[in-house]
Amino acid sequence: MTPSDVALDRVHTLYILQTKFIISLDNGLRSPTLRAELISDVRTFHKLLGQADWRYMGGPDVLDSLRELHGEVKARLDVLQKKGPKKGTRKKRK
Repeated sequence: MTPSDVALDRVHTLYILQTKFIISLDNGLRSPTLRAELISDVRTFHKLLGQADWRYMGGPDVLDSLRELHGEVKARLDVLQKKGPKKGTRKKRK
């Protein structure tokens, strides 16, 4: 792959993860499985942000908005992790 192919692949992956983050935030991040998957995706997103070249994504403002999204998703996941699962919400069987 050429350097431009690699750069475009990184940007493409960032945009896919961006879409996944937005959908997940809109749905409320209720599922523990989804949260675990998103934690892994946030790490990947952060790594790709460090390697991304803004010239392949429309400008430095686009890169800045992706960084903001990363911070928002990470903050929401951190809050959910600190809260932990709700205790005593399971119904008892009779």
